[in-house]
Amino acid sequence: MNTSPEEKTSQDQLLRDFCDCMGLKGEGEADAVARGGTLDIHGVHLSLAVNRRQADAPMVSIYLDVGVPLRAGEAVLRVLLVQNYAHSADRGVAYCISPSGQVLGVLHVGLGGLDDPGLAALVEAQVDATLSLRHALRSVEPDSGP
Repeated sequence: MNTSPEEKTSQDQLLRDFCDCMGLKGEGEADAVARGGTLDIHGVHLSLAVNRRQADAPMVSIYLDVGVPLRAGEAVLRVLLVQNYAHSADRGVAYCISPSGQVLGVLHVGLGGLDDPGLAALVEAQVDATLSLRHALRSVEPDSGP
């Protein structure tokens, strides 16, 4: 199912308005965000991707780099699993490990009824949660090994 030109324009406008709300007014920043470019908000690198595969249910995916490489082994995995269990319902974010070993948060949100201030507030809340998790993971003691 393809996205109509009107829906694509509306989704692109949401991202442009989001950039305005976040103070990202540089030349071409909205286009870069629409293409999945990386943003730095309060020291958290993130990107947004609009999923247009299902025109009747478009979504935006938010990818947040927690910024902590997987160095503490099982201890970090345990913290991430607890975060997934404890906060997936209220925050909607799931934490994972990228192929390069970075800890990422991933959130998928339907665009129906979501406006630019709502998206900006959602991103700000996820940035705050990411900063808290980053702090918690930095205090995890590395596994001592077998």
